[in-house]
Amino acid sequence: MTEWKSALQKAREDRQTATDENSARVEGLKSKLLFRFPALSDQLLTYRNAIAAVRRDDERSLKQIIVETRAALRFGLCCASFESDAARSLFQDHAVMKCNLHAPLASILSLQGGDSKCRTLSAQLLSNLVTGNRSTSQHLASSLPISPSCESISEKILQETFSKEHLGNISEHIEGKSWVDFLLFAIKSGNREAAGAVAAALHNCIISLDKRNDESWSFVKRVASDPILISTILRNIVPAKAPLSDEEQDHWDGATEWFYLLLTRLMNLGMMSFMYAGISRSPLCEIHSVLPEQNVLLHCMVKQIEESKEPTDMVGSAEEETYTFLAGLFRRLLELKSKGGMADDDTALLDSAISSVLEILATVLAADSIQTTTLREHLGAFTRILQDCSSELGLLVDDLSERTVGVKTREMKIPQEKQNLMTLLVRVLANLSFRCEQNQDLMRTTWIPRKDPSENVDSSPRSALHVLLSCTAFSAACFTLREWCVIGIRNILENNVENQNVVATLDAQSPVQTAALSEAGLQVQMDSKGKVSLSTLKE
Repeated sequence: MTEWKSALQKAREDRQTATDENSARVEGLKSKLLFRFPALSDQLLTYRNAIAAVRRDDERSLKQIIVETRAALRFGLCCASFESDAARSLFQDHAVMKCNLHAPLASILSLQGGDSKCRTLSAQLLSNLVTGNRSTSQHLASSLPISPSCESISEKILQETFSKEHLGNISEHIEGKSWVDFLLFAIKSGNREAAGAVAAALHNCIISLDKRNDESWSFVKRVASDPILISTILRNIVPAKAPLSDEEQDHWDGATEWFYLLLTRLMNLGMMSFMYAGISRSPLCEIHSVLPEQNVLLHCMVKQIEESKEPTDMVGSAEEETYTFLAGLFRRLLELKSKGGMADDDTALLDSAISSVLEILATVLAADSIQTTTLREHLGAFTRILQDCSSELGLLVDDLSERTVGVKTREMKIPQEKQNLMTLLVRVLANLSFRCEQNQDLMRTTWIPRKDPSENVDSSPRSALHVLLSCTAFSAACFTLREWCVIGIRNILENNVENQNVVATLDAQSPVQTAALSEAGLQVQMDSKGKVSLSTLKE
């Protein structure tokens, strides 16, 4: 029988002295520590079998097994956390490639019950076994499925419906050992620390495989595209009993941090489109609503970009794919919005998703770098984000123009949600046009139809540039909108003679004689200098 406490103490002493510079000391670890790994694996299996037993006749013996298993896991953790890269790799390779230590760890993490500390330590050890080690990461990526099989799910349903005594030996032949199982059983047991460690293991595995070869990239795509895994993470990203507070950090714990790191790592690898579409299991063109999980995913991306010192680094070399997807998503969301007929909750989710997409694009495009310049040109040439933003802004301008007819400037009020949306749209257009002649020209040549031409509203043709200029009429009601309109006009006119000529030749338009004015017996007049005056119809 292995004395795990004394073995742990010796391992801690060796960890202090083993360094990459002392190769002889590292080599000596083979005879001192490696021989204990088979016993470690046996200890984990003993614990697993004791917990999985239908009947437990000796509780005292079970407690002893738990104590020994905790010590054994701490020994493994110590060996897999040596500061010496050579020593750590030695232990990791031996544990996974020779002893298949990940198999009993997976069995423990797939148990519905068990000791909370053993579950946490098992998840932490699994994470340490793949940290910075490409070989062990590849082995786990190929041996552990992302989600449970259909057969495994059927068995779980049976277990929840009937007692184990009625099931006979079914559970002996079928056992779920997937990343989703690890997460779900940790969360169901209320052990968020273990759930965070599982996410850390998957995150570290992906980092170690961060090479775009076929096998590694296939694993990353499978992780990002798995709807059960991504939805499970998003649904549990904050504790179920998070305190009621406006402060974001009050809702976060260690598990939240690792969930967030895993999601943003996948985003950095250009997996945003796979995650978003995978949640609803539908391609973009077939999305008919916004799910809460999709909204959380977008908020995670907003948070990461806001915290990033260089937003364009967020998606690495895959930035064009990610932002092209977001431009297409924005277009699809506008189509859903135009159809209407949604419940209030669904409408709120849709509006939130639209704002998140605009916030992401506006923030990323604000950077002044070579990558951002390339991204502006790409979005202008291969997506309709500029046209879609201009059209939506035109609808808002038309709606506000109708609502504010006859309202004095100082009395003009715009609902907060419309202020926010208009400002986001103007921000995107302003940043798309920054030192990008192609997009500046698009602002001049993109024609925007009016909502409902009427006698109260000017019906002359207008471009996206005209729409942006029209927003200045509402600047008194929204200071932020005014500031961004100024920035947008500057960016669109900068070094673009044709756009400058369009603005320079804008004359005061003829006044609009509304039905209300006619009923009041008043007529609007304007002289050659653009000065407006009122007179009675009799005059």
